Amino acid sequence: QEVSALARELNAEPPRLDALCLVPGVVAAEEGLPAATEIWPAISEALAEALAKLIAMRRTEGLGLGDDLRAITAEMREHAAVVEREAPLAVEAAAERLRERISELAGGVVEPGELAREVALLADKADVAEELQRLGSHLDQVEQTLAQASEPVGRKLEFLAQELLREANTMGNKCRDGALVQRALELKLCVERLKEQLANLE
Repeated sequence: QEVSALARELNAEPPRLDALCLVPGVVAAEEGLPAATEIWPAISEALAEALAKLIAMRRTEGLGLGDDLRAITAEMREHAAVVEREAPLAVEAAAERLRERISELAGGVVEPGELAREVALLADKADVAEELQRLGSHLDQVEQTLAQASEPVGRKLEFLAQELLREANTMGNKCRDGALVQRALELKLCVERLKEQLANLE
């Protein structure tokens, strides 16, 4: 303050702080401060306590996230069960419409072998049994990973989430029935929620 007042009186630029610090005697270490070896035990204890609290908090958060993830996988199983139950009925209904259409176009005269081939082709294109099987297997792996987690599992679960999304997408592409397409969409939304939760999991 005195130096700044003097600068004003002399109509000069006030000195810069970094320049003042270079002047001998302006900055001096305060005497009587404890040595680092004296204060380290207290610092170490405080750090250990803070770390323990952080670990406990993360563990609690992890348990909560695990419950959320299990709830999502349970919901996905419900959607998959509906698809598994309804898909054969939807295929049969589509096959019947195909028979009627072919019969109409052919004037009622239909070659049985040709009709059977067309129906089989339709059924094969709409068959989601393999996708459902793989989806169930991936859900099993997610639940097993959560149950046995003794180390960070985030990356493994992220990989499984990608596989689940792949199966849901394939199912949606194969299904032609509106209700089943909606179920496939619900499965995809579940996977997105799963991925959002995994972003908070190590």
